[in-house]
Amino acid sequence: MASLVVSAGCSTSAANVSSVNPEEGTADILIGDPDLYDDLRVKNIKTRINDTSGFLECQCMLENKDDDSIRFEYQFQWFDEAGFEIQHAAEPWQPAKIDGYEDKPIRATAPNKRVKSFKVKVRRPNTIGGDD
Repeated sequence: MASLVVSAGCSTSAANVSSVNPEEGTADILIGDPDLYDDLRVKNIKTRINDTSGFLECQCMLENKDDDSIRFEYQFQWFDEAGFEIQHAAEPWQPAKIDGYEDKPIRATAPNKRVKSFKVKVRRPNTIGGDD
């Protein structure tokens, strides 16, 4: 399987890069927001091929290293064997919340069998008149 990449934020610096080594490949975690990078950790990434559909399924386990709850959004991007993106605009940002010192899985299933790798982007919510 091709490398898996997890990224976040609008801009990144070398200080905001970590690596996770799932069984099938390597995942780079790029988080542009320094506070979010300090508070979230990717514990592991698991992938499998669904026995029925043949589609790639993935799960990223996130850990909140802080005692405060964190609201965030994530989006999966899918790539074929040649590294070309599949269904660019089809995946919406998904809101999520992780409580203090808790773990939270984020999961997705690829849109078709051509998908061989993926990227997960994580960011702070872009709220208008938010409730925080």
